[in-house]
Amino acid sequence: MRPLFLPLLAVVAALLASPAQAVPANCRAMDPGNHSSFETAWGVNLAWLAMTQDVYQRISSGAGVAPALYLCNDPAINALAVDTPGGPQPRIIAVNTGLLAFVNGDADQLAAVMGHEIAHLSLRHRARKTAAYEAHAHEVARDWARAVVRGSRSRESTLRARFEMVTRARAVDRDAEREADDKGFSLAVSAGFNPDGARKFHEKWFQTQEARKVASYLDTHPGLGERSGYSARLERNEAFRRDAERAFMARDSRRLGNHVERWIAAVPDSGAAAYYAGMYLLMTGKRQSLVSEAFEDAVTFFDGEGLSRLSQEDQYEARMAALSLCVSLHKEGKRQLTLNCLQRLRHSEDVEQFRVATGWRDFILVPSRGEGVSARPLYAAQEGEREVFLTNCSHVAKERGMKDVRSWRGMRAGRGPASGAAGSGMMICNPHTCDCEPYEGGDPEPAVRAPRFER
Repeated sequence: MRPLFLPLLAVVAALLASPAQAVPANCRAMDPGNHSSFETAWGVNLAWLAMTQDVYQRISSGAGVAPALYLCNDPAINALAVDTPGGPQPRIIAVNTGLLAFVNGDADQLAAVMGHEIAHLSLRHRARKTAAYEAHAHEVARDWARAVVRGSRSRESTLRARFEMVTRARAVDRDAEREADDKGFSLAVSAGFNPDGARKFHEKWFQTQEARKVASYLDTHPGLGERSGYSARLERNEAFRRDAERAFMARDSRRLGNHVERWIAAVPDSGAAAYYAGMYLLMTGKRQSLVSEAFEDAVTFFDGEGLSRLSQEDQYEARMAALSLCVSLHKEGKRQLTLNCLQRLRHSEDVEQFRVATGWRDFILVPSRGEGVSARPLYAAQEGEREVFLTNCSHVAKERGMKDVRSWRGMRAGRGPASGAAGSGMMICNPHTCDCEPYEGGDPEPAVRAPRFER
């Protein structure tokens, strides 16, 4: 089988290998001092050039990447990210003059496109896609070799293998484009641009002659209907978020409660909506367990079980949801769950805020040492003469059938894993540790899937 396997592997890998990226010959580097040369040589509107420079600067700064900015004399409505590690200019964003004419001075639409392209670079899509292509090539080649050994015709098997490889690769491409859409939306909004830019661009693009071509399952990008619909959903969520933030900052609990009810009805899987639901419940003195449940939902949705993680991760509320949950669990007196929750805090300032808010300082942060040792920090805590040690092993949770355990959910029936084996009491387990402890807090509270907005 080996003589057959290797040639096919080489063919399939070569078929989908990423082509060497290069800046087209009709492109030139842009900087604030050479805009007039583009106006003279290519007739580009100076205001459009200044807008492009501003959009690029604001979004690249927020993304933490600094690609070179190029302008291409090309009527096509397009922009691209060039990622060539080791080259003289390893990262480049190239914008066509046709794109500038298409958006016609609309900075929000340009920011949506620019954010998308810069997201490709910040998410390392070229390297990740190449790795995925190689993994799929090995799988397809193994299937091909097995088929040939079992008597299938080599030519037919090879054609099937190539077709399978292309369809898999296109699926990888479309997933990368969805990620870039989500992260690009977040980058544009964080940079201060209006959240309607992506929707307006996709709707406008949909009316062009080129966009009306019949979509194919071999397309490298998701369909425009999908992209327009999801960007509209993100836009709606951001509009709700801004209104909720204003109501919260004004300490207007009635307005916040009414607003969050409408928000949850419109975008039920929004992490920010669940976060402000928790803040409303806290402001109005509702039961602490209800507050914790709202923050649990917020953290879960921000983790990617609701709106995409990449479209939400730059929101202030995404960071505050975990801290608020830890504080709320501490107020409930659920010490073990609080420790597990603290593993979610990514910043030392958040840990210190927790200490200030709760007055509990008797725990020690043990950072992981290198990648692969622990996905999250480990904590050791001491209370009086008792010590709780958290390790980095999940086999206990697996043995008890606790799949995808979320450490703070084991307390409430219907919101997390089932209880332990027959005859044993409910256990509190952390999916990243070996330690499970019996739950001795009385009967678990009934599940409450949505906050109660009592007037």
